[in-house]
Amino acid sequence: RSSIDANAEWIWSSNNNDDNATYFSTHIMVPPLEPLLDYRFDECSLNGVSGDIVDQTSNVNGGSNGVSDTIEDAVINKSLDLSATDISDWISVPSSVIDGIDDFSIAVWFKTSVTKSQQEILHALGSDTNDDELEIFLKDSNIVYVKVKGSSEELLSTINLTDDNWHHMVLTRVGQDVCLFIDGAQQQCKNSVSSG
Repeated sequence: RSSIDANAEWIWSSNNNDDNATYFSTHIMVPPLEPLLDYRFDECSLNGVSGDIVDQTSNVNGGSNGVSDTIEDAVINKSLDLSATDISDWISVPSSVIDGIDDFSIAVWFKTSVTKSQQEILHALGSDTNDDELEIFLKDSNIVYVKVKGSSEELLSTINLTDDNWHHMVLTRVGQDVCLFIDGAQQQCKNSVSSG
C-alpha cells in the first residue's frame, strides 16, 4: 500500500507479503514553484513598444509586433489574434526567461482552424537564427513538435488541435523526458530531447 498526498510532507509506504514486512517513511520537502512569466493580455490596446505586454508575475514584460489590440474571444482574460498568414505578428519575450532554463512546464491556450505543417507556439533563438534554444509548434492537426537545443520530438495528440476550439496545452520537460498534455489529458511522452 502506498499513500502519496501532493500537499503532504511525509510519504508512508508499506508492503506485507506472507509475513515479510517492509515499511518505510520519508520526509519530502518540495519548494513552492513560481511561474517565470504570466501573460494574460489584459491590456486594452498595444502600441508595439517593448514592454507593452505586461507580465503578471514579475517585471519580464514582452513586446507586441504586428498586433494592435487584444480581443475578447478567450477562455480567460483576453487573447491576441496572431492569425496573419505571414510572419508579421508575434510576441517578443526577453531572452533571460529562456536562457539557462532546464526543467520546465509551459502552459498556453490556443485556438486555430488552420492545419499546416508548422504553426509556431514558441520559438526562442539563441545566439543566431540557426540556434534554436526552444521551439514548439503545431504540425498538421494532431502533432506538437518540440525542439530543445538541437534535439527534437514529435508528440501525438488524440485530440484534434485545429478544430477552431480553445485547447489548453501543457508541455513539460524533465531531463530528457518531454510530455504533452492537451485539455488536461496526457497525450504522449518521449525521452530524447536535449537536457540542460
